Amino acid sequence: MKRFQFRLETPLKLRRRKVDKVSRSLAEARAEVLAARRKLDGLEQERRHWFETRPVNAAGELDVVRDRRRVEYLDLMDLKIAAAQQAMVPLLATVSARESELRDAVRDREILERLKEIRHRSHKDDVRALETKRADFAAATLFRRNAP
Repeated sequence: MKRFQFRLETPLKLRRRKVDKVSRSLAEARAEVLAARRKLDGLEQERRHWFETRPVNAAGELDVVRDRRRVEYLDLMDLKIAAAQQAMVPLLATVSARESELRDAVRDREILERLKEIRHRSHKDDVRALETKRADFAAATLFRRNAP
């Protein structure tokens, strides 16, 4: 009997490649989100630093001019933080879409792999049944030849 040949091997290979491709794109999207979060954390840390420091002059009193610039800079930092948070929204949406795409691709690949396994098991059962049939036929033929 012929060896097992899965006729849907090409679509299975395509599904595997698609899973790999989507996995890579998901990893890239997650890396972009991580970079954006690091940038946002850096901005928040810098804002926290400037919020906690109070400029003083040589006499040890509050330097009003420098404090006004500090407050303006804090306002600028708030705008940068808001912009960084807004920039994260599409990145998170991209990650979510890629995760969904990966789930679908994995499901499609698993369906074909299960089908291949079922057909391979069926092929092995057919081969086993044919071998049993041939062995029984050979035994019956030998028995008939040796029978008186």
